[in-house]
Amino acid sequence: MDRRYQVFVSSTYVDLIEERRQVTQAILELDCIPAGMELFVAADETQWELIRDVIDLSDYYVLIVGGRYGSRTKDGISFTEQEFNYALQQGKHVLAFVHGNTDDIAQGKTDKDDESRELLAKFRSRVMQDRVVADFLTADELGSKVSRALNRAIRTRPGIGWIRGDSAAGDEAEREILRLRAELAEAREQSQSLRIENSTGLDEASLAHGSDEIELQIAVRSRLTGQSSADPITTVTWDDIIQAIGPALIDEATEDEVKEKLKLCAYHGRMSESDIEAVNKVPNKRLYASEDEFEKVVVHLRFLGMIESGTKRRAVSDANKYLRLTPTGQAYLADLMTVKKPSPVAGGSGKVGDPEDSPPIAQTDSPHSTEPTDPAAPEAPAQDA
Repeated sequence: MDRRYQVFVSSTYVDLIEERRQVTQAILELDCIPAGMELFVAADETQWELIRDVIDLSDYYVLIVGGRYGSRTKDGISFTEQEFNYALQQGKHVLAFVHGNTDDIAQGKTDKDDESRELLAKFRSRVMQDRVVADFLTADELGSKVSRALNRAIRTRPGIGWIRGDSAAGDEAEREILRLRAELAEAREQSQSLRIENSTGLDEASLAHGSDEIELQIAVRSRLTGQSSADPITTVTWDDIIQAIGPALIDEATEDEVKEKLKLCAYHGRMSESDIEAVNKVPNKRLYASEDEFEKVVVHLRFLGMIESGTKRRAVSDANKYLRLTPTGQAYLADLMTVKKPSPVAGGSGKVGDPEDSPPIAQTDSPHSTEPTDPAAPEAPAQDA
C-alpha cells in the first residue's frame, strides 16, 4: 500500500527562504508532504492552535536554525522554539539542522540586538544537546542532508503516514472478505464434523453406499440442434461415483469440475434398452445434468463423511466453490483403486501371482461398447448384445 509521510518544517522565515525551498523540494522528491509556516497567514498567537494541529498530524519534525532567533511569543520565546518544544512533548521524531558558521551568514540575516543573539545561542545549544544534529553552510547542502536524514528515518522509524481513501477502503474490504471466508470455512467444517445421529437421528449404516445403486437422470442434447433428444435414467453404484470423482478431489476441485465427472459416470451407467436406443440416435452428443441431481449426490456423500468443502486460501476474485475428500474419503478411495498384492496360492510354487496357479479372469461385457473420448461430445452407447 502506498503511504505518504507528512513532514513539518520549522524555522524562521525571511532569512531562510532559499533554505526552506530546498528542504521542501527534498521532501517532495521523497514522496512526502511538506508542512510549515507557508500554510499560515502569520506566525503569531492566533495561529498557534492551527500550528499545533498540523504538528500533531505530521510524522516527522524538521528544525532549521540559522542566524536569527525570530519573533517571540508573549512568554518571551520564539515561535520556532515554541514549535520545537511542542514537537518534543508530542514525541515527534525530530531532525535538527543548524548553520555551521554563523559568522559567515550575510548581514541582514542575523539578529542585531544582543538579547536575541544570546537567546539564539542558548537555543542552538539546547537543540544540539542529547541528539544528533547536522550542520550546513549552503541551501543546497541543507537540502541534500535533509533528504538523506529523512530517507533514513522513514526506513528505521516509519510513521503512521497518509494513504488514499480509496486504497484504504479496498484493503479494508479485502481483509473483511478474507475474515468472512475463514469464518464460513470454519462453520462448514464444524457442520460436517457433526455425526448424523446427533443432528438428524439417522443411522449412517442405513445410508446407501458401496455397491448400493442410485438412479440418475441426464439430458443428452445434440451439438448441432441444441435440442434435448434423450433424457435417459441411468443406474450406477456409489462406488462408481467415488471412483469417478474421487481422484480429482484428492487435492481440491471446483463443483463444476465434479459435475462434469459425475455426468460422465452417469452416462456410463446401466440404461434401459429404450434409453440406449434414444441416446444412440443423438448426433454429436453433449451431456447435461440438473442441479438437483448433482446436489443429491453431494449431500449424500457429505453425510457419508466422504467429501467436504475445500479450505485452501484463494484470490478474493475466485468465486468458485471447492470440494475435497475427507480423510475417510481418501482412505475409501485408496481401498477401491489401489492395486493390492495377490496372495500366494496354497500348494503352488510359493511365488506370488504365478500365472499357472491363477484362474483366468472372466471377460464381461460393458453396458456400452464404446467409450466417449470427449466429455462434451460422448459417443453414443451401443445396444446391449
